[in-house]
Amino acid sequence: VMNRWLLCGNSSLSCPSTLFHKFPAAIGFHLLLSGSQGVSFLYEAYTAKFRKHFKLLNMSKAQIQWATWLGRFGISARGAAFGLIGLLVIQAALQDDPGEVQGLGGSLQALAEEALGQWILGAIAFGFMAYSLYMLIQARYRRIDPP
Repeated sequence: VMNRWLLCGNSSLSCPSTLFHKFPAAIGFHLLLSGSQGVSFLYEAYTAKFRKHFKLLNMSKAQIQWATWLGRFGISARGAAFGLIGLLVIQAALQDDPGEVQGLGGSLQALAEEALGQWILGAIAFGFMAYSLYMLIQARYRRIDPP
């Protein structure tokens, strides 16, 4: 449910960007969701707590290092993308223009139009590729505890 709120476009009536006109408190709610999600991803990447989900005993030292590096970089890219959404929500709130609020796609497009935006967008895209490789490693070595 949270991802639908964070990633939706402007075409759906249940999307936060269309609700801002009627419910200004939705700005705060959306900011809280996207900002806290971004900070949470950055914290997870910094602490490498995601490693607890791996069967580390079944992995070689090199596999653990790759999984950690890809996880940190990829999860950081996700945190940066969701943090960007939060910043754009703040900008829209300060300009008193709820129509400016966009989902992840719109946020990344707005970033691409900035001076160094294409370089930052390239770094985020590279991070998303790292995240996809990290998820493949996680699919292979994920620790699943019985209930």
